Amino acid sequence: MESGCSSGEKPKNLTNDDLFNLLRGEAVMKPLSVESRHFLLKKIREKHNEYEWSSEFESLVLNLVHTFTISLHRKWSQCNRTITVFTKKHSEWLKKEFILPTLPSQMNYKTVGRPKKNFETCTERIKKQKISNVVKSFTSPELTYAVTSKMHKSGKRSAALLFKELTSSPNRALKMRKSLKNTNIISLPIPYSPNEAVAFIMDNNLTKKQYTNIRIGSKARNSNIYPSYDKVLIAKKQCYPNNVIITECSAEIPLQDLLNHTAQRILQIPSVQSMNINIEKCELLSKWGCDGSNGQSQYRINFDSSTKQSVTDSDMFMFSFVPLQMSCTIDDNKFIIWKNPRTSSTRFCRPIKFLLKKETAENTREEVNKVETQIDNLNTIDLIYNDGNLKVEHKLIFSMVDGKVCNSMTFTSSQTCYICGCTPKHANDIDKVLKLSTKPEHFKFGLSTLHAWIRFFECLLHVSYRLDFKTWQVKTTENKLKFANKKKEIQEQFRSEMGLLVDIVLQGCGTTNNGNTARKFFKNAEKSAEITGLNINLIKRFGTILTVMASGYEINTDAFETYGIQTAKLFVELYPWYYMPTSVHKILLHGADVIRHAILPIGQLSEEAQECQNKHYKNYREHHTRKISRVKINEDLINMLLVSSDPLISSMRNIQPKKLQTFSDDAKLLIIMPEDQASDSSNSESDNDSE
Repeated sequence: MESGCSSGEKPKNLTNDDLFNLLRGEAVMKPLSVESRHFLLKKIREKHNEYEWSSEFESLVLNLVHTFTISLHRKWSQCNRTITVFTKKHSEWLKKEFILPTLPSQMNYKTVGRPKKNFETCTERIKKQKISNVVKSFTSPELTYAVTSKMHKSGKRSAALLFKELTSSPNRALKMRKSLKNTNIISLPIPYSPNEAVAFIMDNNLTKKQYTNIRIGSKARNSNIYPSYDKVLIAKKQCYPNNVIITECSAEIPLQDLLNHTAQRILQIPSVQSMNINIEKCELLSKWGCDGSNGQSQYRINFDSSTKQSVTDSDMFMFSFVPLQMSCTIDDNKFIIWKNPRTSSTRFCRPIKFLLKKETAENTREEVNKVETQIDNLNTIDLIYNDGNLKVEHKLIFSMVDGKVCNSMTFTSSQTCYICGCTPKHANDIDKVLKLSTKPEHFKFGLSTLHAWIRFFECLLHVSYRLDFKTWQVKTTENKLKFANKKKEIQEQFRSEMGLLVDIVLQGCGTTNNGNTARKFFKNAEKSAEITGLNINLIKRFGTILTVMASGYEINTDAFETYGIQTAKLFVELYPWYYMPTSVHKILLHGADVIRHAILPIGQLSEEAQECQNKHYKNYREHHTRKISRVKINEDLINMLLVSSDPLISSMRNIQPKKLQTFSDDAKLLIIMPEDQASDSSNSESDNDSE
């Protein structure tokens, strides 16, 4: 039976807003689901029940519904599934009618099959096919005369005369072609704004002299796109918060002033300003921590007599924080105003203070307590956003720490677990350790995901060095000789076969065991197992746990807990003579509890940004500071760190795309993928943008 109106006037069509409201009436709105499409089709049939629906017509309507749901899903996701933002941004689209296809009874079919395209819309191959008969039947003069006559009759007289002249003289056509090639329109250069120039300087690590030379060179070639350095200095000064305190031995910014300035700069980011949402209150969530750095350059500049005997500039103790996200609540739904695109990068790692002081347990507790006192006294601030007042609250997480800081703050040794108090002698009794009581107040330190790579890597190395005699301690002369020979053999194999420098001491910088070395070790598990003689399954399980923690995604804590306990028992079963290190024990047996108490995915709370900032401290201090006084050195250093981490400037800098990483089948079971990325789970990425 043919579909069409039986009688009467055609009813009014539904609008996109009507269909959207129908979907909102369901328990969960999932536009892309099959159930949602058939639900909308059913409602449309009820609305237009005067039609006699055929299967062909129903298929046409279902295709339109499918197109509508795809468009709705994209627009709804762009607005973070917030109804107020969605209705305001897409009001015009919601008003549009959902027009049903033309009914077969209303169509005037003359031919059956695919409709023919216009000649202009055809491809080159089809055009050649259509004119092939004409080209074969007529000569070139005949075709030229026909084209000229047709253009003249259609009103294109100038074009007809020009075409006639070009075809009558080949030399004239060649000259015109050359003249057109030489008169290409050259677009005018786009100048840098002062903020963009600062971002350009930071991206390329330029000094003032280098930037000035680049600017002079561009001006000499009639391309004055770089602003003067005076304007650059003004833009840099806007990156400095108020009340910076600088002495010969330290530089410090009051935390309240630094956080206020950071929030203000985030609100000036163009993408944040373009949101145009009305909010009165939001929260800036950040992570903070501290770390010591030795091997700093020492300069022949005297300190004051009062500090000369007690201070050296070879050691530095640094505190910093990284803003993670700014969010607010709209209609009981959390809405993200701004989110840090690289939580493990140095480009948003802002300095709180640095001191020419060694990182000791006493100094750590003293300085951390000072910062925590400032955190306890933080106040809500009023900032201007979209011509209105916006109250910003601050929340900080003390997670950018390594095991040394955790032990200092919890008054425990490096061989004792600060969460359950387990010692090395009892670490391999997994069932007994699981019964020990834990200290939830210590979960706030996180899992130090960068150092976890190194500690797991070193644990396996130390086991491999002892495989010939299988004891935890190396006491006898014979065992010491076996240990040294095995270590040398493994080091040489890693260097020759994988290009890795393993366990080599660097003067003033620890060893060559770093995060990149550890990642390559676990990525090439088969080769690593062959060189070390360790169980390949254990290496792969360690790599899976580390990859999942560093992924930045939410983690299935129940599955992670089971997987960690199984891995711990496998370790004890394979190597019962080697006591499990505290850093490995903490993650395998307490990692799930720590992850459950984390506000964000544990990978986003990594200490990697601060660790990577150490080399920037050394580079800026050596190449971008004035060596005329201790105060000037510290002033220039803190200013460079503030400019390089300013949120507005960093948002203008080039961000390298994330490298795709394939998750193993075990890792996929431990990760909770977002809905919009579930289809790309095989090519997911851990956020490692350390510079």
